[in-house]
Amino acid sequence: GMAQSIASWEYHLPHFAKERSVLMYECLGQGPLPPEEVCSDVDLDSYYKDVSLERQGSDFWSVVDEALFENNDGNGRVVDVVGFSFGGRVAMAAAVSQPNRIRRLHLTGVAAERDEYANVLLASWKEMLSANYMDTIDKEKV
Repeated sequence: GMAQSIASWEYHLPHFAKERSVLMYECLGQGPLPPEEVCSDVDLDSYYKDVSLERQGSDFWSVVDEALFENNDGNGRVVDVVGFSFGGRVAMAAAVSQPNRIRRLHLTGVAAERDEYANVLLASWKEMLSANYMDTIDKEKV
């Protein structure tokens, strides 16, 4: 979800990893900024300009393909996907773009539509991202 990061999933990992390999994915714009050595030559304003669900779904498949490699036939690997809240929306976008690659899609906390309150939350989330609000938080008080 938008108020969480990949760390929220750490305690679920042992359960999910019992019978399969697991790739934990951090959606674009969530969690901390990438380390300087990873993105020193990237203009982050341009990078974060498009945070659409279409881009999020495309980025998801790029990460999956990089981490899990493609099948020998050139088709991407088939995966099970779990998503909560905004991560669920990204999972749906990924499933819509490449439905043949999803074996199971498990979603929770995903609304069918975004109401006016959710639009206000989204607008404030975008405003915080654009203003680097997270850099201004006194982390010792959190």
